[in-house]
Amino acid sequence: MTDLDRLVPLLNESISLNESLQHRVKAQALHWGDQDQIETFSKNPPDLILVADCVYYEASIEPLVDTLASLSSFSRCPILLSYEIRDEFEEKRAVKEKFFELARKSFCIKEFETSDCHQDYAADDIKVLRLDPIGD
Repeated sequence: MTDLDRLVPLLNESISLNESLQHRVKAQALHWGDQDQIETFSKNPPDLILVADCVYYEASIEPLVDTLASLSSFSRCPILLSYEIRDEFEEKRAVKEKFFELARKSFCIKEFETSDCHQDYAADDIKVLRLDPIGD
């Protein structure tokens, strides 16, 4: 699990509260675009990358996509990404479009239908995508 430095203690607390995860999950800082931090994942690459509600801030889109491409290159692992549709705001629509424009350069993108998602957690304004590195 990754987040900003200041949030790693909270991630560690969450891990400690879930006994079944304690030996399988590790928390560490990851600043999108920081190649030194990204490289630390090359020794123990992820099998799957989960990204939740990170497509909303324009300045973060390029570092996010670059980081996902780098991380998935270590093991060619898939990425599951969820985001909330915020198209009622022109600025947020533009952010989403920029994300897709950049992501399509590195990934094949499949959008899941709402009906494909668990009924207790599905919502029409929440989208779930699978990103597979191009070439797979």
